[in-house]
Amino acid sequence: MITINRAKQRQEFGREDFHIKSTFPGVNLGNPDDLGLAQLGRVDYSEIKEGFVVKMHPHKNDEIFSYLRKGTMTHEDTNGNIVEIGATNLMMMNAGSGIFHEETVPKNSGNVEMIQIFIRPQADDLQPNVQFSKLENLNSVNNWRLVAGSNNSDAPLKINGEINVWDNHITSLTDLKVSENKIGFLYIFDGEVKIGNDYLYKGDSIVLDENIKIDVASLPTADLVYFEMDSSAKYSRSGAYSGLK
Repeated sequence: MITINRAKQRQEFGREDFHIKSTFPGVNLGNPDDLGLAQLGRVDYSEIKEGFVVKMHPHKNDEIFSYLRKGTMTHEDTNGNIVEIGATNLMMMNAGSGIFHEETVPKNSGNVEMIQIFIRPQADDLQPNVQFSKLENLNSVNNWRLVAGSNNSDAPLKINGEINVWDNHITSLTDLKVSENKIGFLYIFDGEVKIGNDYLYKGDSIVLDENIKIDVASLPTADLVYFEMDSSAKYSRSGAYSGLK
């Protein structure tokens, strides 16, 4: 089965210089007690103006994947990191028992367009960690590229949970198959696609049951992010963001 979440269902927060549109992946699955989807809590599409500072603030028991497509940010945290992240230098914060961080969009660097992905860890109060991964190319064209994943995966950024994340810049017909005993979530970061008789646009997303195979037609190009989760694996909802507290 395929369940479509439309961009108009997102919740909006913030202001003109830092605006967030939050996708709750389970919003149409009929469970009001949890609008997440297994290990995936929420996906925040953010637009941040140059010169803006997201001041130092804490996270606990969230796995936070920062996936930028435009602009750069200077990341600083209580683990001692001061690193510039951008479209080819991605970041994973394993907040664990607690970490503080601050993000600055430098002046004259252009505005930031990104999604911040809040993932549920397999257990509470793990060792805090911050990871960075440099991509060889901005886009993976018509090929699913593993950008983050579980500790058992080959992903460059590790997640403390049974979830893997791929991206793809498609310019033609692309297929996608959900693995056995998994559930999938496809997010349209940019562009327009056609799946069956349905058209999906920027900010739309779909939930996919196990073993489903779909063809995704680009119209004419699209940037996609795909998540695959194991709903039978343990995960914690203690995180304020991923747990939807």
